[in-house]
Amino acid sequence: MAGRRPHLLSAALAAALAVLAVAAASATAAPVDYVDCQASPTGADGSRAHPWTTLADASSVHLKPGSKLLLRSGTECEGTLDLAGHGSKSHPALVTSYEKGPRPLIVGTDEDGIRLFNTDYTTLERLAITNPGDHAARKRGIHLLAVGETVTGVTVSDNRIHDVDGNLDKDGGGSGGIQVDSEGEGLGRFQRLVIADNRIGNVSRSGIFVVGVAGGERPRASELWPEASSGVRIRRNHVHDVAGDGIVTLGTDGALIRHNSVNHGNLAGRPLGDPQGMICNAGIWAFHANNTVIEHNGVSRMEFNGCDGSGYDIDYDQDGTVVQGNTSFKNEGGFMLLCTDDQPRTADVRFNVSIDDGYSFNSSPCSRPAGTYDGIRIYNNTIVGPDPGVAILGYPNTQLYGPPSLTFFNNILAATGDAGRGFTCEPDCHDNLFSNLPPAGTDAITGSPRFRSKGPFYPATVGFLALKSTSPAIGAGAPIPRSATTDYFGNPIKHGRPATIGFWQGLRR
Repeated sequence: MAGRRPHLLSAALAAALAVLAVAAASATAAPVDYVDCQASPTGADGSRAHPWTTLADASSVHLKPGSKLLLRSGTECEGTLDLAGHGSKSHPALVTSYEKGPRPLIVGTDEDGIRLFNTDYTTLERLAITNPGDHAARKRGIHLLAVGETVTGVTVSDNRIHDVDGNLDKDGGGSGGIQVDSEGEGLGRFQRLVIADNRIGNVSRSGIFVVGVAGGERPRASELWPEASSGVRIRRNHVHDVAGDGIVTLGTDGALIRHNSVNHGNLAGRPLGDPQGMICNAGIWAFHANNTVIEHNGVSRMEFNGCDGSGYDIDYDQDGTVVQGNTSFKNEGGFMLLCTDDQPRTADVRFNVSIDDGYSFNSSPCSRPAGTYDGIRIYNNTIVGPDPGVAILGYPNTQLYGPPSLTFFNNILAATGDAGRGFTCEPDCHDNLFSNLPPAGTDAITGSPRFRSKGPFYPATVGFLALKSTSPAIGAGAPIPRSATTDYFGNPIKHGRPATIGFWQGLRR
């Protein structure tokens, strides 16, 4: 037997090399199609010498593992790039540009500029998309669809989407820059969807809107939810001048929304009593979702227009949401919208900074029958503005809608104008610092927090809101829950001991 082992090893090695050779040959043989809408259509076959010259021809390409569909830089195509097929985990399909120059521009003439239908393991990158219109019909820049199956491994990155002139439809199939839809009797959903490094501006109605589930009931955050989209990552996108919401995830479990910016939104918002119907929008939020993490984002200049207009939102029909380490700046509807819910939920709002927002918290009776704020914990935030009070449906008040019934501690609320209204935050309200505001709750501290700078403050200079060593907030707060690990700046949390009040934990007594 010993004498036969070299032969067996040689045979196994030969078989492995043969498999690798087949895989390499398959990858090498993957098709490459070229698109140049300014080229002559004569003899067009998708080769570099004779590229496809219309999006209709390019849409006939069926994506395969390792295939590439390349649009020539500096060119413009009209219509819809409508693609199906799929890549593989080891050889994803790629849709991108070729040659140097400005990004190839797709000018949509129908509902979608680009539509990807059930395209597993496909990357869409380095393109420009616009979809002009009269705001009467649905219009989308990029539309991703999972219909009747799980679509895995789609990446949409480094695209420029602008001037999408759709109507104000939202949710499934709504108008906007990037719309993600799951359909098909509870079967359609996405896994490992990445939307990153895109710039989206002047769009109606949403910047990025994900509908990650086709139907069914949402369980509690601690339970499995196999129908929901999972592994959704939305990061480093910049959304500006948007008619409605900035970034929304719906029907997702464990979505991570990180390092994005939303600037100037809710431009088409309408009040509750508007005869055309209310339209309420916020910067970044989740709905019908579990275990969403919204962190290290910036939202600024959301307009009120009679409804919402806040930077962030803890809405009803969500559970296990964490909003942490974000900035909120000059949002007319306030830093955070809080919705009542008649179903059990949990949410943490922590280590955020709000500067010159219209309110600290804007409250709304969202559920029917009217619910509560049970399960929401708001702690270690720093809120600075002319009058950081609260509102009901966007109108100033001294308390939230209905009984507060939330946990509110270790927050700094500093009025920079005349003495503000203040607000009622009992019963579970303690260890907060109120500057130029009436104190509320138990163990409150009043007086200046002694920031490193007296302002004015802007999102790029939030470091000046760190505290001087003489601040009364240092070491004066309640212990921080163990689910939090770092503050806004990444400083580690020291659990089991008095914390510093506010979003910064850099110094302790």
